[in-house]
Amino acid sequence: MIARTLGISRNTVRVAVASEGPPKYERKPAGSAVDAFEDAIRAQLKDVPTMPATVIAERVGWTRGMTVFKERVRELRPAYLPPDPAGRTTYEEHKGIIERAHDYLERSFLPGRTFTGPGDFNHQLQQWLVLVNARTRRVLGCAPTARISADRQAMLTVPPVAPATGWRSATRLARDHYIRLDSNDYSVHPAVIGRRIEVTADLDRVRVFCDGKVVADHERVWAWHQTITDPEHGEAAEMLRRNRIGALRPVHGSEDRMTVEQRALSDYDTALGIDLGEGAERVDGRHGPISLVGGQCPL
Repeated sequence: MIARTLGISRNTVRVAVASEGPPKYERKPAGSAVDAFEDAIRAQLKDVPTMPATVIAERVGWTRGMTVFKERVRELRPAYLPPDPAGRTTYEEHKGIIERAHDYLERSFLPGRTFTGPGDFNHQLQQWLVLVNARTRRVLGCAPTARISADRQAMLTVPPVAPATGWRSATRLARDHYIRLDSNDYSVHPAVIGRRIEVTADLDRVRVFCDGKVVADHERVWAWHQTITDPEHGEAAEMLRRNRIGALRPVHGSEDRMTVEQRALSDYDTALGIDLGEGAERVDGRHGPISLVGGQCPL
């Protein structure tokens, strides 16, 4: 009945009734041009699994577009490479301890406080720590101060020689007589330009030594890209510059100046053979004009 009504074959109706979905036309895949090169690609990957797709294309003689070729190489390469699982960082028992401490500091210590500098910040922080460390911690079951004696007993003894702390370096002072520490420039006395100096710094001071003598002593500046100049160093540098200029280009006093003879202009006329004629008179002088008496014109 369905075949007669629709005007189609009974076999078509039987196949449609037996299928799980409505019938549809599906074109058979035509394949890809890379299929003929797949065996050659596999051979290259077997020898060198990390060989780039461009090099493989050159080795197998591929001359067409690289898009489909790279896709096929990308599909085949994992079969020849060993697994490379990504690592994951895990924390046991200590995850978030530093973050929680910073959060507690920002919420309990910083609000409502003002600081005049790093020293004032550290002073207020020490006073605050004395207060909060006396509070009972639920995780510890007691106050942190109650654990101090046990912690000290578990500590090792202090070594006989104190460890080096802070920053220490040695260099030769350049002509600009400044040293750089943590992006800041600190002045040094210019008298030691060209000599070896030792730079030491801690949280509070920056000091420079030359042959055991202090040639610079500055308060540590924690801002970035600052230039810190000691007024004494600036004045000494200016004096040294003036002395150097005076030594290279001396300036004599007025009493040492040589007296240059000033010749009369008529002597030059005689040397050049210029005759102004009788009755002509030149007003002689260093910058005086020439005047004629008798109406004659000058040369």
